[in-house]
Formats: sequence, C-alpha cells, structure tokens
Amino acid sequence: MPQSVFTMLLTTVLSVTSVTDDTFLIKQSDFVKSRNPDCEAVLYHSPEIESPVLREYIEAYTFACEYFGDIRTMEIWLTSNNEGAAAQLRQRWCDHRLRLDSSFRESYCRDSQIGVYLNNYVHWFSVDWRPGIDEHHQVNLADQHSLESDGAESTMAHEFFHAYQYSHLDLDIYQTWESRDLNMGRSEDASKPWHSEGSASFFGGFLAERMGISGALRNYLAYYIDSNGGNCQALIDEAFSLWDLEFDTRNNCGYGLGAWAITFLISQHSIASYLAFYDDLNPYGFFEAWSKNFGQTVDEFDVNFREWFLTTSDDVKFETVSALVVSEQSEMLSQAMSPR
Repeated sequence: MPQSVFTMLLTTVLSVTSVTDDTFLIKQSDFVKSRNPDCEAVLYHSPEIESPVLREYIEAYTFACEYFGDIRTMEIWLTSNNEGAAAQLRQRWCDHRLRLDSSFRESYCRDSQIGVYLNNYVHWFSVDWRPGIDEHHQVNLADQHSLESDGAESTMAHEFFHAYQYSHLDLDIYQTWESRDLNMGRSEDASKPWHSEGSASFFGGFLAERMGISGALRNYLAYYIDSNGGNCQALIDEAFSLWDLEFDTRNNCGYGLGAWAITFLISQHSIASYLAFYDDLNPYGFFEAWSKNFGQTVDEFDVNFREWFLTTSDDVKFETVSALVVSEQSEMLSQAMSPR
C-alpha cells in the first residue's frame, strides 16, 4: 500500500471525533476506513498505543478486509500487553456494551476475552441463554508487534478470518453453539482445532506474506516441524488422525499441523476453491460441503494428509509451500492486470 494511503488511513482514524466520554481509558473510538469504502470497523485501544503501531494494525485490518470482503458489524479491541491496560480496556468494553445494547447484562462482562497475550475472535449473537443481544463480531488483540516481526499482520489476518468463517453460517439454520462449531469442523464440543484454527493460521501467514513479510507462511509452518520448535511431526504416525488434535495438544500442534493440512489441501486445489467451500456450508453442512468441493470425504482427506506428510521430505513440503505462494501471487497479479 503506498505511503499516501498509510497517511490517509492514519488521518482518518485520528481526526474523527471521539464518541466516548472517557478519554483516559480510550484515546479514540473511531471508524477505521480503507481505500475500499465497503470496509468499516470500529477500533478501540489502550491510550498508550502510539500512532505508528495503530497504523500497522489498521493497515493489516484493511488488507484482510479487502482480501476477504467486509464483515459487519465489527469491533476491534486492541490492548497494550500488560494487565493494567487490559483491565482498563475490559472495563471500558463492559461499559460500552451495557450502554449500547439493552439486552447486554453485566454478568456477560466476564466473557470479554480481552487480556495479556490474548488474541481471539468472539461472535456475539442471540441465543436462548443470552437472548436479544445485538449480533456483532469482536476481534480482541494484545499488542505484540515488538515481539514478532509479523505480529500485527498475521494476528489480525488470523482473527479476521475467523469472522469470515462464522459470518458464513446462517443463524437461522445453525441456531446453537454446538451446530455452529460442528459445521466449522470443530466438533459439537468445540474441542478440535485442526480445521478452524489451521485455516486461520494458514491465512495469517499467507496474508502477512502478501503484506510484505517475506517468508511469513514458511516460517510459521517450519516452526511446527522443527525438533527444536513445536516438534509436532513427532505426533504423526501410521495411526495419526487430525481429529486427535485438541486445543490443549502440546505446543499448539492443533494449530500448526492444522495449518499444514490446509496448506496441503489448497496445494491440491486453490485458495479460491477453498473459500468457495464456505459458500456451501449453509445448504450442505461441513462434511457434505467438503466432499462436494474437494472430491473426497473429510476422512479420506485425513488419511491422504497423513500419508503425504509421512512420505514427503521436509524439502518437498517447503517446495509445496513456495509453489503455492508463487501460484497465488501470480493469480492475483493476473486478475489485477485483466481488463475490467
């Protein structure tokens, strides 16, 4: 994105009048806009986060929104990565929701998920035990830009993709948490991360690379099959299944091996084909949509991934990653140059 756009984005955020009475806990509460007028979110942040850092997150949001399409209504809550700042922002979030939504109850405030080293996505919607609440998408981020070279880019893209995923599930069809988790490939008890988190992790690395962080996807995937890193390859044997992976599997291997699985899947098809799969979740559900779009059942893919992983050298695995990135970049360039 050219410097003029960076300046425009920063000016937009800093020039809009605050809509909150509390200027200490939140410096600004503004609409974040991009070159695409259809991309719109509201950013709230700890006051000590400085303008250049805010700009980095705004650019990452803008890129993800323009890549996947706008998702509304979205709030982004960005805290400094210390408990004092997180506690202040949690309280401000609670006050904000209580004032904004007449169905919101103070007891819900414990579900903010704003905290130190916490990056997550929450989809708020009305259910029988929390009726009438305003539907919206909440992205929570703890500022770690100084700890990871692609922290802002990959984390924003990862959490934005979760919003993309769940925005595809019609609330009139999937009315319970269990049905929504099942049809996102997490199982009814939401314990299986390989698909939902693996795909978000893939796109976190892939979009960070598209935003100029060279090798972001490769480096992310490499960590999980490094014996001095995640060492997740040690989990894969002839009996391995992606469904064995849970959120508490050591070293976040559910995320890492899930990202490898999605990399393998997309290398056989394309990113466009993978994203089209989400359009079939409502009429078909997760498992039938998978078969329809990828020509194999989820269980067949599970076996194929295991066999590919066990029989392929690391060099060939990384060649697959590089070829995928180059192929998708070429496709995007071709589309950009095509006459409108």
